[in-house]
Amino acid sequence: MADQESGRYRLIEMKLPLPWLLGTALAIVMASAYMAFSVDRMREDMSELKGSLRAWNERVSSIAADMALLRFRVETLEADKRALGGGSK
Repeated sequence: MADQESGRYRLIEMKLPLPWLLGTALAIVMASAYMAFSVDRMREDMSELKGSLRAWNERVSSIAADMALLRFRVETLEADKRALGGGSK
């Protein structure tokens, strides 16, 4: 059993030096941790952006409704002006 384990160790040392293997594993773990924190931060940013977008969308809808009301009022005034004979269009 001990022979088999030492054979495995020798195989790792022959094919890929142990410090390289450990360094690569550490780099992968660090990159994974960084990516996890980055994804979490992006999720928070997306939540903030969704809130801002909803507020902006409500403002745009309100402005569009105001514009429609103003358009209706202007058209009504123009129609009244034409009906009174003052329109030159």
